[in-house]
Amino acid sequence: EYATAELQNVTPLQALIGMMEKHVVSMHDYVNEHAEGRNITPEQWREKIVDNINYLINYMLILWAMVNQEEK
Repeated sequence: EYATAELQNVTPLQALIGMMEKHVVSMHDYVNEHAEGRNITPEQWREKIVDNINYLINYMLILWAMVNQEEK
């Protein structure tokens, strides 16, 4: 996150949230594609949802660590 923040000229927290948003957008895309009639299999849904759960947990743990580090 720190290298990404430097490259994007944002704070590390902003860079982290930007990375998280990428995964949220991918979930929106899936829902919109489904609404437009694309056939998405249960396995595809499962994979996308599980990936998003794992990413969200990891991003929140990193965010927690970054915020706690700032307090020191």
